[in-house]
Amino acid sequence: MEKLDSKKIHSRKIYKEAILYQHEMKRIEFFKDRRGISGVVVAILLTVIGIAGVVLLWTVILPMFTNIDFVILNAKLLITNTGKCFIEIEIMNSGGMDITKLKVKDAEGTFGVENLLDAGEVLRKGEKRTFVKEISDKGIQSGNTYLIQVTAEGGGRYTDKTISVTAVSQ
Repeated sequence: MEKLDSKKIHSRKIYKEAILYQHEMKRIEFFKDRRGISGVVVAILLTVIGIAGVVLLWTVILPMFTNIDFVILNAKLLITNTGKCFIEIEIMNSGGMDITKLKVKDAEGTFGVENLLDAGEVLRKGEKRTFVKEISDKGIQSGNTYLIQVTAEGGGRYTDKTISVTAVSQ
């Protein structure tokens, strides 16, 4: 495209129109280039978007549809002849995810077990297990009833259950 010389054009109006015409032609030429995005770039973008979608689904969406739940099948507070106290509790995982931590404590704060499960141990979905743990004897008396709260944790979620248990001597 040839450059317009202002000396050749006598009328200022015609000169302005010619400049506008040149700019319009450049704009039209710019939009005529229809090369688009490279196929490799599109493939990489689609792969990254797909991976991000799977990660989002796996970490955010699916846990919304699974729950953590358990059933306390049996619970006992046992006081031995030697004066030691034990809690015996049978728990079944009835939820949709594994339980990684089980805490037990009583409502009055007399005793507590930080974790019934050993390090790295889990209570799988549908699994039933009996736990026996020694607890500190802080005034637990045979014949008294205690409210026990069991907290289950797993997959970033937790739930609590409370059960009434009467201490018995063995």
